[in-house]
Amino acid sequence: MIFKTFDSDLDGISNKLEFSKRSFSEWIKQVKTSFIGGTNVLQKFKNTLSAAFIADKNGENNTWITNSSGQIISNDNIDLYLPKLDQVPASNLLRNMQTLQAQVDAGTLCWDDYFSALDENQKWQIDFIQNNNLQTASTKDLIKANEAARASILNHNKAIKAQTLSAKAGKAALQALATAGNMLAGFVISKIFESVITNIDNYVHKAEKANDAMDNAISAYGSAKSSLDSINSELDEHIHKISDLESKDKLTYAEKGQLDELKAITQELLLQQSINEKRTDKASKEAADKTVDAYDTQYGKYDISKEGVDKRFEYNDFPTPQSEDDITGNIAAYISINKAKEDSENRRRDALESGMDVTSIDEEIQDYIDAADEYSARLDSSISDLQEKRLALEDEYRKAIEKDQNGGEMTSSETKIIDTYDAITDDLKIIYGYTNPNEWNSIEFSEIFNADGIEKNREELISMYQSGELSSEEMLKQFPKLSNFLSANGLHQKEYWKI
Repeated sequence: MIFKTFDSDLDGISNKLEFSKRSFSEWIKQVKTSFIGGTNVLQKFKNTLSAAFIADKNGENNTWITNSSGQIISNDNIDLYLPKLDQVPASNLLRNMQTLQAQVDAGTLCWDDYFSALDENQKWQIDFIQNNNLQTASTKDLIKANEAARASILNHNKAIKAQTLSAKAGKAALQALATAGNMLAGFVISKIFESVITNIDNYVHKAEKANDAMDNAISAYGSAKSSLDSINSELDEHIHKISDLESKDKLTYAEKGQLDELKAITQELLLQQSINEKRTDKASKEAADKTVDAYDTQYGKYDISKEGVDKRFEYNDFPTPQSEDDITGNIAAYISINKAKEDSENRRRDALESGMDVTSIDEEIQDYIDAADEYSARLDSSISDLQEKRLALEDEYRKAIEKDQNGGEMTSSETKIIDTYDAITDDLKIIYGYTNPNEWNSIEFSEIFNADGIEKNREELISMYQSGELSSEEMLKQFPKLSNFLSANGLHQKEYWKI
């Protein structure tokens, strides 16, 4: 809601002054400087805007090059928008272009289809394809084209940044603010500036701030639980002492005094318990809600599914992830790198059989190994992050599921918690499905046997299966909860016994 309010307010102000949001942000920085002196505010503001009258009008129609999140591309973030090609990905991309060229020559593909499917940050490839013979072009040529595209983007945005306000914007600003009076104008502009800077900062670091908020909420929940556990432990101890004293036939004078004191303390502890239970319950919900926000902010824009992975290969055999949090992109890159490594290993085997030198192929294979390790590390990081978020949702997820099963009316928060928990589980299953499916099966089986209601533990079932006492068909009949779990997760009984 912050960004919606900010956008709508900025739209209204910039529309009245007849210039763009970014122009507005540029001159507002100048305005802030003019207020530092603290005297003759309006005159200093006029002097600042007067400098805008000399602006170059030729740049009025230029627009910033931004990424999918609306962030202006700069040296700080261009690697996420248009990654710098090194030898391995450049070689893969060129090979993919050559494959597509062969399809175009055979009449089975039209370049326009490929061009139209390119994202904005990939369209530099069009110029390279149209102006080079792909069959004779080298990896070095493609790397240079990539470097030129990156430089062009940075130079474009630097040129816009260097432009000052147009005279029209400056004049409109003066006319709009002159009627407000010196102090009112200063107050309004100062507040606008603070709002602009705050909201820009929030937008750029949105995922980071969402995760910080989640971490703080989880920490608060942990503190509340610890405090409640301490009270419960102390309460149990006092109740046990009271029970021991009341079980005696006759109490001494000192014991009677001790009993009265214990009862008074117990009443106070019961009150503290009630207060802390409410506090813990609130902290638990807050932690879950912040975790939902953090997940949506960090991963919500990506299609994390098998279909999402497959889509990455529709027009590119060597897809590049959009960011470190782009799970499908990292999976697709991991798959393509390992496939390329396998192809290189086959070429190496053929070369050895032919008595050829394999030094260059060995270097190529090593590059693939290093690249695969990098993408594997990214996916491991995503697994760790998703597991942390899943754990943070665990308590509220169980409460929401129980409430839903009992026919209770679900709040929006509870529905989101269930949906997010299930989405995280699906995300983890996708990652493990491509990297280590057996490990995921083991995790799922461990969870199901730790859950309430499962008829036998894992060791008992394995022993019965191996001794011949239990066939898969018998298990289906005798242990329906385990059977339902296997069926719901697409697992076969024989897979379980191998884990």
